[in-house]
Amino acid sequence: MNEIKLYGTIGQPNMTSQKFKTLLAQADPSEELVIRIDSEGGSVFDGFGIHDAIKAWEGPTRAVVESSAFSIASFIAMAADTVEITENGYLMIHNPWMESAGDYAQLAKDAQTLANLRDKMLAVYAEASGKTADEIEEVMQAETFLDANDAVAQGYVDRVLPTARKSAAVAKYKGKLPVRVVESLNVSDDLCGEQETHKGATPMSNSKILATTKSIKARWPLAKSDFIVAALEHEMTDEQVAEMYYSEMVKENEELKARLAAMEQEMVALKAKAEEMTVVPVEEEEEDDKEVVLMPAAKARPGVSPVASPKSPVAARKTARQQWNELLADYVAKGLSKPQAAKRMARDHRDLQQAVIDEVN
Repeated sequence: MNEIKLYGTIGQPNMTSQKFKTLLAQADPSEELVIRIDSEGGSVFDGFGIHDAIKAWEGPTRAVVESSAFSIASFIAMAADTVEITENGYLMIHNPWMESAGDYAQLAKDAQTLANLRDKMLAVYAEASGKTADEIEEVMQAETFLDANDAVAQGYVDRVLPTARKSAAVAKYKGKLPVRVVESLNVSDDLCGEQETHKGATPMSNSKILATTKSIKARWPLAKSDFIVAALEHEMTDEQVAEMYYSEMVKENEELKARLAAMEQEMVALKAKAEEMTVVPVEEEEEDDKEVVLMPAAKARPGVSPVASPKSPVAARKTARQQWNELLADYVAKGLSKPQAAKRMARDHRDLQQAVIDEVN
């Protein structure tokens, strides 16, 4: 007898379609294939791949629902020639769902994908149970839980096994399942099989696996404590946490970009202000900062007459000092400061400057 166990999440990190087909390739087609199921569901696409692989198997096939086959796991069970279920077992049938983000075109595309998947699942459930498409659509829309007897009565399962097994999947649905389902799946401490460690939800699932503090920290080690608390309070799945984390990162990046732009503008303003406050001295203005040294009044020496400029008769009757002061007054009257005027006179009237110096000496 060939036996494959579907325990835990369908898809990564547990049983993927590829892994199932690898195990199936090692089986003997001349013997019956038994698929033991205790699963909360998982990846729709992996579920479809496993379902089709079972359908294509050359030998006889039998699915044994050991306590629970929820969501895509119940769809997989429908592929077998014969379906059995433990007396405390449950099937859960509902519409596929997925997380989606993007513009209207992307959302419309994702909605169409879900509709196509729903139609294919509806056809399989209808064929297995003998129900009409409308009846199956109502069952899927309502997210229906069927116990062992109801599953047989409605044609999804062939017979009930006289055993009660505790489901390993029930712990992952704590607080989410109807009370009757929880009580039924907890009927015994006899675990149904070798379940692989669950490490989180798959990228596309039709079972809501809630994120935990451990899973959030493992996937986003830089997540802040208030972010983790918010995710737990809102009972988010890993996919929802990923979407919120991405949104937070985008928001934070936009805030940082805005702050950087503001800092750059501030730096430009400070630079402009600094340039305005920086005085580039010109040659004539440099003299404004220098101490103005007034020349002392000329002292006449015995036997020495004051030297006057020969430029005009009036100038000849004036001392060099008087001429200097009159010229200085003229320059100041033209708008120059005294230091600027003195510098200009020293450049243009060197002979007069020398005469003043001679008078002083």
